[in-house]
This record gives sequence, C-alpha cells and structure tokens, in this order.
Amino acid sequence: MAFGNSDPGQEHFPPPNYVTPTTRVPVVLGLAISTCVLLLMLTGARLYARSHLRNARGIDDWMMLGAAALAVMLTAFGVSSCLYGLGYHLWDRRPEWDEPYYKIGFAFQVVYPLCVGLTKVSVCQTYLRIFPSTTSRYFSYSMTVFVTAYTITCVVLMLTQCHPLVGYWDEDVEIHCVDMRANMITIGAINTATDFLIYLWPTRYLWRIQVPLKQRLGLVFVFTCGLIVCIAGVFRIIYLQRYFTNIDLLWDAALTTSLGIVEVNIGIVCGCLPCVKPLLTKLLPSLFGSTGRTSQTMPSGKTGGPSYQFKDLSAQHADKGGSISGLREARIEEILEESESDGASTLSLTRPVVDYKASSQMGPGNRDSNALPKKGIVVDRTVTVERSWIADA
Repeated sequence: MAFGNSDPGQEHFPPPNYVTPTTRVPVVLGLAISTCVLLLMLTGARLYARSHLRNARGIDDWMMLGAAALAVMLTAFGVSSCLYGLGYHLWDRRPEWDEPYYKIGFAFQVVYPLCVGLTKVSVCQTYLRIFPSTTSRYFSYSMTVFVTAYTITCVVLMLTQCHPLVGYWDEDVEIHCVDMRANMITIGAINTATDFLIYLWPTRYLWRIQVPLKQRLGLVFVFTCGLIVCIAGVFRIIYLQRYFTNIDLLWDAALTTSLGIVEVNIGIVCGCLPCVKPLLTKLLPSLFGSTGRTSQTMPSGKTGGPSYQFKDLSAQHADKGGSISGLREARIEEILEESESDGASTLSLTRPVVDYKASSQMGPGNRDSNALPKKGIVVDRTVTVERSWIADA
C-alpha cells in the first residue's frame, strides 16, 4: 500500500476522470477474494481433519488459525482500500479518499509481518511432527527463532520509522521518516528468502521417497505449492522497487498489495495441505493414499511375490554335530528415522538391505531346519525390503 502524502507534479497530470476511470481494482478483488476463499476452505478442512479424523489438535493448528484470522483481516484491508483509491491513477483519486486510505494502509503494514511470521512458525511446528529427523528438528527450531525475531523487528520498525504516526494520514502534520525504500526492500528480501527455505524444505525428502507415480505427484502438489508463495514474494520485491521510483502511487500499490495478500493467503493454504492429508486420503485414496511395499528381488531383477518375515540368523546357534554359517554380510542403510507421532507413522524412508549366504551340512545332531544336502545346490539370494510412509499429519 502507498505510504506518505506526496503529491508530485499535479500540473502535469491529465484531467481527472471520475465517471469511467481506468483502474486495477478488478485485479485486486480477483486475487484477494479468490485466495481468501481458498484459505477459508483449507483452514476449515485442516480443523476438521485434526479434530474429527485425527483428534489431535496441536499448537501449530491454533497458530495457523490465528494466522488465518489475520489473513482475512489483510484481505479486508485490501478490498476496502479499493473504495478509497487503491488501483486508481493518482489523478483520478478524490481528495476525500486520502485519510481513510492511508489509515488502512498503515494498518496493513503492521498486520502483514504478524500474519507472515505466525504462518511460518506454524509451518515449522508442523514440520517437527511430520519430519522427526535430527536435521529437520534443528532446521525447524532455528527458523522458528529467526522468524520470531524478524517479525518483532518488522513490527517495531513499522511503528517507529515515521513520527508522529498521525502524519501517515493527516496532511496538516509534518512527518519525518527514515529511508522507507531501503527498509521495505530489505524486509521483503529477507521475507522471500525465508519463504524459499521454509516452504520448499520438504522437497529434499520427496526426491528420495519410493512411492508410485500418482502418489508422488500428489505429495509434490501438497508440499511444493509453496513455490507460489516464493514467486509472489519475488514479484512483490520487483513491484516495490517500481513503486518507490514512480509517481503514480495508487496505481502501482495495487500490485504490491495484491501480491502481499496472495503471499499470506497461499502461505496458509500450503501450511494446511499436509494436515488435510487424512481428508484427502479419504476423498482421493488413489492419489493421496499411504503406501507400504515389500518386495522380493531375484537375481534377474524382477520384483514381486508375497511378503516375508525375516529373522536375525546370527542369533541362531548350531547344536553339536552340526554347524551353520549365517548372515555373513549385513548392511542396513538408514535414510531417515522412523518414529510414531499421534498414533501414526511419520514420514520415513527405511531401506534395509540384507545380503546373506546360508550353508549347512546334514549330520548327526544337526537340527537346522534349513540344512542342505551334502551335494545340494547352494543358492545365494538377495532380498530387498522397501517401506515408505507419508504421515497423516
């Protein structure tokens, strides 16, 4: 939104058009209302899934609910600003619009960082439940601390960068401000950087998870729609730069305001999607259903067959008169930890690969049920077990 009350070079403006002015109001309304409706739908679906399907509401759910309330408030600010000149050319605005417009603009700039910060902290808390690995926990805690400090700094800066505050909307009061352009660009750049870090963090797991193509596409959709948030943040910085260099403030402010609303609304949508997976699984099981796969890999490379239960053969001991040499090689590759959260498996990749060779000879006292005849054929078999789960967050 526009700041200040500068009124440069009105003598060079074309005559005002109060009847059929050209505006960007449809752009603002279209982006703000559509993304807000999507936000309300996904927030409601999250609360339903967590309350009724999982019965496991957490602090991240309440944080996201608070962020959604702030996002609706920001959307209302953007829509109501269209009544007071947002999206109009500067020469088509009415003088009586200035005071209410700049009051709404000031409120928008204070609430915006609160909404963005609360959303990102909620997403980080959700990651703690879905991705229990040590690396992910360090990342989530670190980003929570950073985003909290960043949000507090932004709010304090918005309240102190100009004084007195009444000068934002009262043309009769002389106002003194710091370099607002540098502040806004810097704040926007840091905000967009954290967008990329937080919303695209799950993609590192999606590259390695072993699931069918349909479910992989569903998971990519769930976790990487945050790319929309990142793109909106990048374009917002671009238009902020243009906003501070052009004189047609209200016209340019329409794009920065719209992109800010899209960023907060879609950010909340992305934060809710992993938590509505139980509902998506119920409605679209072929696309979002969990999968578990156990396969037997033969020397020919074919995969298939029934499931097997495996024992640790190293624990077996041969009786006197016979001997068994088992489990000559055992290697278990742990890609991610497996843990339980809220009664369900969290996102994990466990690929135990066991290569073993078993041999035995028949003889007196040998009770090995897997004993081989003296002149029998020894078969080496490699069995690979792959299991993949996506948590119902």
